[in-house]
Amino acid sequence: AIQSESLQNNLEIEILDVLGKTVYKSETGTLDGSINIAPDLIPGTYILILRSENGVMQQRIIKK
Repeated sequence: AIQSESLQNNLEIEILDVLGKTVYKSETGTLDGSINIAPDLIPGTYILILRSENGVMQQRIIKK
């Protein structure tokens, strides 16, 4: 789940695998607390990219 108060409008969520291939992509109007993303991803390391009108956030995530 993603939790954020700073990324709220016109949010785009993208998840890349370690090779840079997009494995999940979604656009949502707002993020009002938390959202469960890509529950079907296999365990591993990914790059999470959040884009909004406030900017871009990139974070390495590990799915267990």
